[in-house]
Amino acid sequence: MSTPVIHILILGTLALSTSMVAAAHTSSTLPCGLDSGAVFLDTNTITVELSTSSTFRQSLAPNDNVQIQESTWGSSTGRITHVLDPTTLAATGGGIDHLTFAQIIDILALEAVRTGVDSGFSGCGDTVSVLTSTCVARTGTGSSTQFIPCGPDCCERTYLTTCPDSLTAIPVPLTEASATCAPVGGGCESGCDGAGGSAGLTLHEPQRTERSR
Repeated sequence: MSTPVIHILILGTLALSTSMVAAAHTSSTLPCGLDSGAVFLDTNTITVELSTSSTFRQSLAPNDNVQIQESTWGSSTGRITHVLDPTTLAATGGGIDHLTFAQIIDILALEAVRTGVDSGFSGCGDTVSVLTSTCVARTGTGSSTQFIPCGPDCCERTYLTTCPDSLTAIPVPLTEASATCAPVGGGCESGCDGAGGSAGLTLHEPQRTERSR
């Protein structure tokens, strides 16, 4: 069984306890983009209301939500990395149909970084990475939408965590890879478009996350 498939099976089982997930993530099953010295730290279900995204507020209903399973890792260099598994992405409402996969990840990545600060894994002024699949195939619409990786590669976003009021962490996008995906079957779309969450996708109110233990 290949590494990406093992990773998908682990993150797709939300009922696993943190200790079980940690035991399963050995050096041979690291998600793509992580160095061999990375250490598993935690897992969360990240949930965001799409209407808090300023660019699309007019076309989205208040109950249009997306959620994704996230795993938190510490790299051998000390940087915190959040891995977002597209196979676990779920939506309520039809708002997801108005967004590209990269735009959805932009929104979820901001909240993943904020959650990492709230949990004490990263601090104000730290540089944090977020990884997801470079290319995915989308099937279905609305709440039946699913995303399947088109290959094993991941693309990276980096953020600087700032805390202007010492209470709320505000992730500032630094860099994002720009990936081009070759059509596969019905076509694949990019997980990183180079925008880095800066194209009007700033969350206006902190969204709380449902923690998975």
